[in-house]
Amino acid sequence: VENVDILIRGISTTGNNSPLILIDGVERSGGLASLDNNEVDSVPVLKAAAATGVFGVRGANGVILITTKRGEPGKADINISAEHSIQTVIYRSTLKLNSWEHAELVNLRNANDGIEPKYSDWQIEQFKNGSDPVFFPNRDPWNELIKPGHQTKANINVSGGTKDVQYFVNASYLHQGSIFKTQSADVLGYDPSFSLNRFNIRTNIDSKISPSLKASLNVSGYVNSTNLIPWEDGMEWKDPDFSHPWVNLTVMGGIARTTPATPGPTIPANTYDNNGNLLQEGGWVRERYQYYARMNYAGYIKQTSSVMNSNLALDWDMKSILPGLSSRAMVAYDINAMGWLKASAVYKTFNYYLQTSETDKQSYFYE
Repeated sequence: VENVDILIRGISTTGNNSPLILIDGVERSGGLASLDNNEVDSVPVLKAAAATGVFGVRGANGVILITTKRGEPGKADINISAEHSIQTVIYRSTLKLNSWEHAELVNLRNANDGIEPKYSDWQIEQFKNGSDPVFFPNRDPWNELIKPGHQTKANINVSGGTKDVQYFVNASYLHQGSIFKTQSADVLGYDPSFSLNRFNIRTNIDSKISPSLKASLNVSGYVNSTNLIPWEDGMEWKDPDFSHPWVNLTVMGGIARTTPATPGPTIPANTYDNNGNLLQEGGWVRERYQYYARMNYAGYIKQTSSVMNSNLALDWDMKSILPGLSSRAMVAYDINAMGWLKASAVYKTFNYYLQTSETDKQSYFYE
């Protein structure tokens, strides 16, 4: 359902290199993303002279001609299908390191660069013995924040007709869940998870008005509902289409950069600062790449977009005038709508101080 970049003739200009995409002879704003695969009949591709000879300069980058399915005379043919798949992350930036191994490698890097070690021997021992898992943890951020995502798709289509009237009707539903572990709506009062719900429908009708005149009506559309997290500090994508993949990539990049030695991601229960004040449970432990709080406590964006495409065509067989001669007239009309609700929440952030030796003051969080 994403708008993907397609190149047929490579990159030949610094401008637009995308091909012209026609669906049943009409260029649609949604392109391939507006289609359900069960309604596609054929996808021929034109390039070079075959494209420019018919479509002129519009076909310079190639042309994709998508034809949707149509009904055939006969009894109603009903097809029902359902699919369920699981999505998961197959890439991990590094092999799993223990926190003390990470600390030792950081110190080795600093030694090679001629600078002071970041971690003391006492701190490395704290990572190893696990006596203070809050400040000297041995984390696996991938397992903490990544889970398998579930995708479900259901489809039904019916086609058939008589020798004078044929029809094809298609309806489908797609749900795509998040691969990020987030708290439930029962806990937060809202749903912060990434998710997509999409409904597609298409109706193609052909009617023979007279022995030489045929009318064809195509009506299709979809409703797309997406749930996302707000993204502040200049990292929120400003385009009205908040589903831009940079948000997902930023979260993934943050997880990949969170070390096993980083405290967090949130303040645990019964935690006090250096002045003995009880801190708010669940407050965000501030680290440059630690996005757990933003994924859960920053609010949500609910975006809904809908598209309706229609076109009416008349085909006139003029063989009575000249064998092989025919003409076609077509009119198309599209409706697009988009709306979104953005709700932002405020949450506290905390920094931390790590005890450097047994005689040093205790580790603590602070605002």
